[in-house]
Amino acid sequence: MDQPPKDASEIVPRKYQLELLEDCKKGNTILYLPTGSGKTYIATMLVKSMGDCLTKPMGQGKKWTFFIVQSVPLVSQQAGNLRRHLPWNIGTFSGDMNVDFWSQQQWNEILEKCHILVMTAQIYLNNLRHGYMHIKDANLLIFDECHHAVALHPFKQIMQVLHDTDLKTDERPRILGLTATLINANTKNVRDELTKLQITFSATIKTRNDDNIQLFSARPKEYIRLYDEYILDDGIKTIVERIKTNTCYMRKIQAPVKIEPIKENNETYYLENNKQASKNFANYFLDIEANLVDGGAYIAYLVTWHFMVEIEKKRKICTDVKRLTIMSLVLSELTITRKMLYDYMNIHTFIYKGRSTTLLNTSPKLKKLIDILSSIKITDTCLVFVDRRTTAKILYHYIKDYIDEFNQVNIVCEFIVGARGIFSPDCKEMVYKKQQNNDIIKKFNDNVINVLITSEVLEEGVDIQTCNYVIRYDSPKNFPSYIQSKGRARSTDSKFILMVPNQMKFQKTQNEYNKMEEEIVKLLVENDIDDENNDENMTEVFNTKTKRAVLTHEVAISIINRYCYSLPQDRFTDLSPEWYMAQNNNKFKKYKLKLPINGVIKTPIDGIFCANKKNAKKSAAFNACIELYKIGALDEYLLPINIKNTAIFNDLKWFPHWDEEDIEASKYKLKPGTNKMKRMVHIESPTYLHGSYPQVNQSSYLHVLHCVPDYINLEEYKYETFDKLLRSNEEFGILTSNKLPQVSNFPIFLPFGNVNVSIEVNVEILYLDHKSHKQLENFHNKLFVDVLGVKDFIARSYDNGDNSYLVVPIFSEDKIYNVDWNVINVNKFVETEEPTMEQRKSKFYEEYLKTPNVISPWYRNIVPVQRYIVTDVYLDMTPESSFPTSEYDTYATYFSDKYSIQVARKNQPMIKVKSLGVSKINYLVPRISTGKIDKRIEDNTNKDTVKIDDFSGNLEGKKKNIILPISETLKYLENSHDNNMVDEWNSNNFPIDIERPKKHNNVGCS
Repeated sequence: MDQPPKDASEIVPRKYQLELLEDCKKGNTILYLPTGSGKTYIATMLVKSMGDCLTKPMGQGKKWTFFIVQSVPLVSQQAGNLRRHLPWNIGTFSGDMNVDFWSQQQWNEILEKCHILVMTAQIYLNNLRHGYMHIKDANLLIFDECHHAVALHPFKQIMQVLHDTDLKTDERPRILGLTATLINANTKNVRDELTKLQITFSATIKTRNDDNIQLFSARPKEYIRLYDEYILDDGIKTIVERIKTNTCYMRKIQAPVKIEPIKENNETYYLENNKQASKNFANYFLDIEANLVDGGAYIAYLVTWHFMVEIEKKRKICTDVKRLTIMSLVLSELTITRKMLYDYMNIHTFIYKGRSTTLLNTSPKLKKLIDILSSIKITDTCLVFVDRRTTAKILYHYIKDYIDEFNQVNIVCEFIVGARGIFSPDCKEMVYKKQQNNDIIKKFNDNVINVLITSEVLEEGVDIQTCNYVIRYDSPKNFPSYIQSKGRARSTDSKFILMVPNQMKFQKTQNEYNKMEEEIVKLLVENDIDDENNDENMTEVFNTKTKRAVLTHEVAISIINRYCYSLPQDRFTDLSPEWYMAQNNNKFKKYKLKLPINGVIKTPIDGIFCANKKNAKKSAAFNACIELYKIGALDEYLLPINIKNTAIFNDLKWFPHWDEEDIEASKYKLKPGTNKMKRMVHIESPTYLHGSYPQVNQSSYLHVLHCVPDYINLEEYKYETFDKLLRSNEEFGILTSNKLPQVSNFPIFLPFGNVNVSIEVNVEILYLDHKSHKQLENFHNKLFVDVLGVKDFIARSYDNGDNSYLVVPIFSEDKIYNVDWNVINVNKFVETEEPTMEQRKSKFYEEYLKTPNVISPWYRNIVPVQRYIVTDVYLDMTPESSFPTSEYDTYATYFSDKYSIQVARKNQPMIKVKSLGVSKINYLVPRISTGKIDKRIEDNTNKDTVKIDDFSGNLEGKKKNIILPISETLKYLENSHDNNMVDEWNSNNFPIDIERPKKHNNVGCS
């Protein structure tokens, strides 16, 4: 907002500029002049002539001038034009400045400093809607490229705000529209389009048609350059077919929706899926196909590289497993397509100037462009317009490769596109892209580069030097595109080159454009434009109590999105509204809007039935905004009340761990939601388990943990042993000195299926003598230390405090439960001492081959000790059998090379085992497959299917490892997830404690 020093010499206005200035002073005006004829300077003179009210104190008649533009690059450009000629403070505001989240106070400070504000249309519209600014406070509204004011464009919505006010004529701001085209699309009725534009701005179109204007905005010479049709051969057709298949496939991919529909009054509302990742990726393949049939194999080859880079960038910030899977699929297909193009180009190499090159695998269209560029001089300036942003970037890289390959020194090339597609608007990438584009334009204006390739971003508004070559690589899409791009060729010797495949067809279109241009001039000269109003749909508005803000259907959805964004969430959460849609017999649509779970409104909000989805969604959002305002979630500016990081309740008894002055967090600037942000929390335990440790010669109560498989059949054979053990009559129990209340069932999630756990409480009363009590204690300790790997010094508490109980093995017969003393009396569950050679040579293992066993290696120095269950025995294989990979000859050589162990009995059988891997697995959390294969698991599976002991050594060495009969093995397996069950059981007991005080206080009793 700081002002540069003004030039001492002012520009002398031209005659037609002074005449048009007088027209602008008389009333609202739309200035229609060709590019380069000085429309902005007329606007500058009008600002100066109406500037008396800009310097008055706030509240004493001060007003502001607003210069409203269409795009971000025009903000700084138009502000620079104004600063060169005006003495006042000028502020610039665009979306990349994150102004959407500014407060009323911030905008008030801006208004105090500035006299003129240059901003994009959406920012000004938002400020009007939220009441941060008022239309009556503007003395002049200038709309640059005002022909965009159609449909729901912010230009038109700003004017609708003005139309909806009851301001007197002298209180309304003056309107000035600037344009070089007037019409925003192809049309056969020019008169109607001009009439609508005048009605929108309540203005009259003014122009001048004299030689002076033509002198300053010379019409270039137009040339049509024909190129041959690109005929695809069989190789290209094969690649195109694969790309088409990928496009169709990506469109069909849809993440499964598990949310139930809403049913109400015989209407069913289905959750509308957000824009799927696969839909965006389908566009990748569409883009590759378009560039392949338009530019050839080399261009498509470069496009695949471009999208592979895009995928990798997105993968780095993606946290959704399903989306990552889709990205991996797309990346694979892009790699295959790239390889197919590479192979095709190597087959179809060209001999150019005595050397082979793949660079000429291009279409006749691109070859024609290269021919044109090869003829320009280093002192020329050339602007190349394309339709696709991707095409602009890829053409630049192709031309660079061409320059390097063929030493084309007359071309210095760059490209420029907008900032769309950047993943986070507030990131540094947006700032960098903006600065990069400004640098490129400066280099082009300073003749450092002489060929600039661009999309529509430079078609209108942005000031660049006069070009003597303007090339339309892609034919103009519509009349405005044709006029705007042609307007870039302003010198008397400029050439406007249109590249077309069919001259007759384009000449017909060109004639239509010329007729439209002539009709516009004729209508303006004859002043023959009718004023008539057009009906508007969905015109209902809602005003806040203080009249500070006005709600319309057009702005409602953005308010809802902003409200959801304001809800408390960490950096890994994305709270979004859910849209449920129903359709009636007349094909009319109606939406129910469901806000995030932590929103103030918990029930869905209805809209009305509308002919199209867009209006139906606006209706639901409009009603939701009204409800949010009435309930106090939106303020008088229709902005969300900021509740981030603030307690919902003022009574801190609801937040016993809340620390308003967290010294640790403030000292190290820790952020909520990050790993470093930790607070100490006291873990509560159920009182039923406090002081409940079984006592000698006193009654102890037995509670049984039943594990019932929740699946019908196993999907994988390798888990059959686990399944058999779970369905046996051997289980675990809990022993306490207190009776326990009934607790709810809960699931655990094992690798082979879900298991439902139920607790049958108080099934037996036991009396323990000193010996049996000591035996149960020892078993409990061995279970947690040897099996679960709990540190021995924290295996149990001796003070009979929280969570005091014993875990015991039991077996059942006819619903009668008994403690399994055979298992309890096992001396040691895990032995890892190295066996002697005598033990290894004996056949000690034969008695165990018919029953499942848990084994553990004695030759590995790994903590915690690894444990495996034997799932099968292969009597037809020995250590001398071939190893499944080429790395080793036999299993015997595997152990010899890897562990320096020599097999003592080379005729022993082979066993297959499955890792129990229980040390770090939480079976309380559902197991979700990511589709990724753990390389270690994959290698082990391939290598150890029929190995001596699948990690554990030879069978001859098992005597010093744990080898338990089936009953003991069951206890081992069940206890591998017993720790999870006990934790969940404790949690299920805790709510009972919460209920007890209610009854004592007569709360919740009937």
